[in-house]
Amino acid sequence: MAIDKANLELRHDKLMEAFQDEELRKELETVCNEIYDIINAWLKTLENYDAGMENVFHLQSRVKGVPNFEEKLYRKNYIRDWDVSENKEENKDLIKKVLTDLIGIRVNCYFMKNEKILYDEFKKAAAEEKFPDFKLNFKENTDQKNKHKIWKFSGIYRDSYHFEVQIKSIVHNMWGEVDHKVIYKNPVYDGYIAKKKEISNALFNVFTASDNELYSVYTMQESEEQLLRSLFFLYTKDIIATRCKTKVLADHYENYFNVFKDIASVKEYVICKLTNTEYQLKELPAINTAPFAGLKTEVEKWFPLFYFDCIYQIGSLLYHYENLDSFIFYVLQLHFPEIHDAVDEEIDKDFMDSDSEPGANAGDAYGDKIAIINDLLGKCKLDHKKD
Repeated sequence: MAIDKANLELRHDKLMEAFQDEELRKELETVCNEIYDIINAWLKTLENYDAGMENVFHLQSRVKGVPNFEEKLYRKNYIRDWDVSENKEENKDLIKKVLTDLIGIRVNCYFMKNEKILYDEFKKAAAEEKFPDFKLNFKENTDQKNKHKIWKFSGIYRDSYHFEVQIKSIVHNMWGEVDHKVIYKNPVYDGYIAKKKEISNALFNVFTASDNELYSVYTMQESEEQLLRSLFFLYTKDIIATRCKTKVLADHYENYFNVFKDIASVKEYVICKLTNTEYQLKELPAINTAPFAGLKTEVEKWFPLFYFDCIYQIGSLLYHYENLDSFIFYVLQLHFPEIHDAVDEEIDKDFMDSDSEPGANAGDAYGDKIAIINDLLGKCKLDHKKD
């Protein structure tokens, strides 16, 4: 049945009167907050939805605005299709139940690849009846007017209020806001609109590529320990460069971290720098140097002391060492506590002596010392010193 212009205007007035009703607006704001809280509470219980990533979400919510509602009445032909009543309360109920995006919730996640993952988590939760007050529909068209896919679904809350949930990454959301307002919801005619659409689509491809690269960078940070080591390097590199008279420091820091595994002190140092507080050097227990005297001599014979000095300078930012000698003794005790006086005495007699071969009684100790020196050199990725 055709509807004449006068009846269209009347239907328009009735619907706008109902939609702008003050009580309805307050009711919808309350319901919007309730839906927001339900989704937010569920997200907090969700385990990491992507391996190695924390759940970092930002929720946005809104009740549909009056201008957008009025425009949609005609764009979607609701003005003709809806069963508009003479009764305002009936029209209010109609709007609540049939306007699919009356209430909107947007869940922002970090990266585009997580949009579908999170969408699937919502579907799983709905199947497990985690949302008893929601009736959710996951069969909606997810192709947007701009030809790009969006992960969304609609629902009805307590059998009375229609709402829509969109899932967007940070980059997707930023691009979408500009694209939506400047191109698809621009109230002013723009003769350059075709070019702007072309540029917008090109930017979407750039943003998608950037999103992928950012995700790669993010997932490279595999552990807190790696991050702490990087920050420790940034805070100390200038000091070490001055002390060691070299700016080529990467190998020295790697050597240090290979020899020392105490990340707790590194973490404490970084925290002090971040909080602008003074780091207190840690005191070390007294060392009985006697068992390591022979080994220290051989290590100094075969080990490039420049490298030892560099890791000593790095270590001296965390611990109090009297000098380089005390540092070397500490390293030996830390890594090779099995050395005993008796073994050391045997080694002192004939280990690496140019005039003799190690005696039969010292054979085991000789092998131990060779293994120890090779192990230490290996930790620092070095070869024996050349004659």
